[in-house]
Amino acid sequence: MRLALALLLATFAAAPVAAQQARPSQPAPSSPPSQSGQSGQANPFNQVAPSGKPSQSEEVLRQRILLREKFNKGWDVQNEDPREKRARCKSEARKRYTVIHQLKRRKFIKDCIARKA
Repeated sequence: MRLALALLLATFAAAPVAAQQARPSQPAPSSPPSQSGQSGQANPFNQVAPSGKPSQSEEVLRQRILLREKFNKGWDVQNEDPREKRARCKSEARKRYTVIHQLKRRKFIKDCIARKA
């Protein structure tokens, strides 16, 4: 059973990779030779990017937005009221010390509250 699941997982993981490699590259659109008298002909550098792929400037903008969201988490920090601070310190003490070590827990809670003040 485990072997069958491993094979299924491997095929699902490898299928998108194989599909990307097997996809033929799209040929560049060819246009007839331009005449000097035609001013209405589009320049290939001014063409809009295909709807499937964003242009380079759009991609750069998207990357900047993602980085801003990732690293600017500190702007939304709000001050804790004493009850929230005490509850957070208690939960941290529960994670660090078992029920047997009540004295260590109390000391940790007092230090935590004093430290964060």
